Amino acid sequence: MMQPEQPEQGIGKVALKDLPGFLRVDMGAFREKYDKRPYLHALIDMARIQGELREEIVEKLKDFSVESLLDDPRYPQLKWHGPILISGPDGDESALLDAWGEYDSNVISAWIIAPMSAEHLSKHLRRKTFAYGADKTQYLLSYYDPLIMPILHRLADKRWVYEFFYSITAWWYPVSTPQEETWSRIGGRGAPLIFHGPPLVVSEELWDALVVNPLPYQILNYANENLPDAFEHDCYGVRLAKIEELLKAGGKSGLENTDDLYIYALSLLRNPASADDTGWQEAMKNAVCGKETLRSYLASIGE
Repeated sequence: MMQPEQPEQGIGKVALKDLPGFLRVDMGAFREKYDKRPYLHALIDMARIQGELREEIVEKLKDFSVESLLDDPRYPQLKWHGPILISGPDGDESALLDAWGEYDSNVISAWIIAPMSAEHLSKHLRRKTFAYGADKTQYLLSYYDPLIMPILHRLADKRWVYEFFYSITAWWYPVSTPQEETWSRIGGRGAPLIFHGPPLVVSEELWDALVVNPLPYQILNYANENLPDAFEHDCYGVRLAKIEELLKAGGKSGLENTDDLYIYALSLLRNPASADDTGWQEAMKNAVCGKETLRSYLASIGE
């Protein structure tokens, strides 16, 4: 069976400011190959957008075509509080890019090029909303999450992956490091015909890869509220990558206790220079040996 095409050689990772140009190149290549019009869509997960930003986005959406990707009668309350697909008026990709092209992954989870309108593509994507475990338990499949999509593309059943990308030309998703956010591309077949096979059954390998460690998210939520100036970047993904980098460093230092790792990440996020402090270094040795927790050390010096 034919597999989804791999990202074109030479594309690599693309900066946000350059992404609109690459999207236009993708659409131009589709027109040349098929002599048909491609459609550009932006995917937004409304569950991630809060406060004033949410109000801004909701107001902005009034001028665009919007399709809910979680349109399940069992969960009507989630219809407009989850993933949505947006496109320009009458499919105008220029209007969409002009209005949304400068938003990073704090708003846009993916840019999708497909040979069909948002109405038809959304029907295809809604059928991918759920997956099943080996015990037949049904789970919500967050394929729209930039952290989840590359895992699915790599490890999900090849037949399911082939079907998912059969009617997609390109799926651009953000990739974050502790220093920056870039965008990467998964290429699909780009065929207008949609067919539907069985739902995804999550293998043990895929399940292990999809299991999310809640600790980085807990630390980030606290830091966003209490230490916003500790970050050099506003992007959620970059901030999360920074937290994960600190946790990895703490683990390499020998910390195993969850609370020690929590305090380690927050302390170095608040004051990176504390790593050079002799008192901190001694506290680290005691924490690794189980003699004293980092929380106790901070309490002893009044922090």
